[in-house]
Amino acid sequence: MFQWILQGLKAGVKTKDYSRESELSAGIAPEFPESETVEKRKMRKLPKAFQHSLNLFIVDTGDCGACLNEIKRLNTPYYNFHHLGFFVTPTPRNADVLLIIGPIVEHMKLPLKKAYEAMPEPKKVIAVGTCPISGCVFGPSFISSGVIPSDIPVDLSVPGCPPSPLAVLDALMKIAGKNEIQP
Repeated sequence: MFQWILQGLKAGVKTKDYSRESELSAGIAPEFPESETVEKRKMRKLPKAFQHSLNLFIVDTGDCGACLNEIKRLNTPYYNFHHLGFFVTPTPRNADVLLIIGPIVEHMKLPLKKAYEAMPEPKKVIAVGTCPISGCVFGPSFISSGVIPSDIPVDLSVPGCPPSPLAVLDALMKIAGKNEIQP
């Protein structure tokens, strides 16, 4: 065991750089032009006061854990979305943006609707991953309706199984209106 520790100390910390190649999957990613990637459903930016910080409420509606893990990575020092003004809140009453993750199972329809209704105006909804957008491999079944109910308007969809943390971060930046080039 002592040898293993010495070997680790000699090697040091090795990290991998983010790929410099363009991402080939469809969806929101910094490399793609907005017209090809963003699904716009009456997308309006939040008022200018919200450009400094946004509170996010995450609803796991039955995901496998992959998308939630990618969102957790946004809170690591590598991505550090706090310095961009994004904070996770434990209650929808303080949330500006609702992140929906996973296929919508029947038992989560009511809690999802209650969370959406508890949010103050103006409220935005982001569907993260393929599951809330199309149902993915789970699709409509005896336990799952697959997609987000029609009474919850989705402002932005981030496809991918799971989407990369940069794609989710790009969607948050678009919702906040932070990624526009200012003169």
